[in-house]
Amino acid sequence: TGTLTQGRMKVVKVDFVDEKLARMAMVLNNDRKNGIELALWEHIAADKSIKPEEIAEAVGRKFELGFDSERKYMVTAHSLEKKDIIFAKGAPEVIMEMCVDCTNGEDIWREKIHLWAEEGLRILAFAYKYGEKYEEKANYHWLGLVGVEDPLREDASDALREAEKMGIKVKIVTGDHMATARNVAKRLNFSL
Repeated sequence: TGTLTQGRMKVVKVDFVDEKLARMAMVLNNDRKNGIELALWEHIAADKSIKPEEIAEAVGRKFELGFDSERKYMVTAHSLEKKDIIFAKGAPEVIMEMCVDCTNGEDIWREKIHLWAEEGLRILAFAYKYGEKYEEKANYHWLGLVGVEDPLREDASDALREAEKMGIKVKIVTGDHMATARNVAKRLNFSL
């Protein structure tokens, strides 16, 4: 769906069980390398009481497992308040599987993920754990969700119509939630 959208992403929804820790995760588990990470950073920076650059510089990183499209998550480890803390960020269904708990119930979170995806939002989940088992994909605690909006390109619908007129079979390939892809297609008057 990324070629159909403007790539000017903005955080429009958040739902966290621990806002302070989640905001730390948004800063520390962030390389500012793509539109979603920039949107997370800008969302935190908009709160004038928080200076993400200072936090990232002061805390630093002990370990990083960068995002991978097959793995669908990123892990960073830090020393925070004299404890080793590990943050994970990624596809909600993957992060949920890594968690030993889903505060407020897993079904409620899954429903929220589905509703936000139907709105066309890209969704990231966050989790954390303490300790030094950086690469272990287990024993995390659920932090919550971020919904990111990415407006459609103005010419996307016309380009799809033109391709179809030329006999090109158009397909949407995406790493986003299926409901997000359906929403983008619907807004473009394109049937999946």
